[in-house]
Amino acid sequence: MKNSANEITVIIPAFRHEPKLENVVRATLAQTVLPKEIIISHSGEFEPEKSGAFCDERVTILHEKKRLFAGAARNKAAHYVKTEFIAFLDADVIPEPNWLESLLKAALNQGEHAIIVGSMGCASKGDYWGMVLWWIEFSGIHKYMPERDVFAGGSCNMMISKDLFDKLGHFPENFHFGEDTTIQSRHLKIGGRVHFVPKACVRHFNKKGLKNCYTHLFNLGFGSGRVRKTFPLPGHLAIRFPLLSFPLAGIRFLQILYRAIRFGKGARLDFLLHAPGIFLALPSWGLGFYCQAKNLILND
Repeated sequence: MKNSANEITVIIPAFRHEPKLENVVRATLAQTVLPKEIIISHSGEFEPEKSGAFCDERVTILHEKKRLFAGAARNKAAHYVKTEFIAFLDADVIPEPNWLESLLKAALNQGEHAIIVGSMGCASKGDYWGMVLWWIEFSGIHKYMPERDVFAGGSCNMMISKDLFDKLGHFPENFHFGEDTTIQSRHLKIGGRVHFVPKACVRHFNKKGLKNCYTHLFNLGFGSGRVRKTFPLPGHLAIRFPLLSFPLAGIRFLQILYRAIRFGKGARLDFLLHAPGIFLALPSWGLGFYCQAKNLILND
């Protein structure tokens, strides 16, 4: 029997046509702890049709024709939230059945001053380069990683109290990447905590293609540099000395290697298979970070 959690609203940002969105909603409506409401904050030319899982009375669709970055879309939906907690999900991840239950349990145990982030599995591999990107982007929050306090986690799998979200000033709205690290860094700066819970797992639909992998990594690096201009996170010295961006990419490879060997007992063979691609793709992240650092220096 499923329990109702009247204190949770799930927010899902979406842009244009999201082919997995209805599957995401169905999985959210099948949780062991059910949300009071699911708000899809959609932007793009065409509004999603109210059919299938979208017809459920707990599902609300907000639509805006103008493109909204994920932070702005989440903030728009948050204005309508009346529950104690907000859980953020993305349109390209499928939550496991106990996802909300695990987030809520951790939120209640860790207290009101903690942001809870969950782990990232894999719903579809895409192709070789899709898995390379999955390893690079999510290695710090793979399901085999231990429960612990972290300095950042993905907003595609995050729970926060509505009061704390309002106190922190919501997500930055003009960030294409890095909006999650920004709000979490604000929280750490005032003495808060970000707590990682591996049991709260969502599974990512990886995209295919070498071009997508390299472009996405460049954008991630660019966004990482922007966040580190404001907050002294690991690697922030590369903002002052841009050439350090490329050794920083090498350090990221060593971090991924360490996590896979130290904790990823069942994932080591997959890591070894994708290690050459990870090594070859990470300079694209470094280049994005370098370009952001140079841009910030020129504009100072």
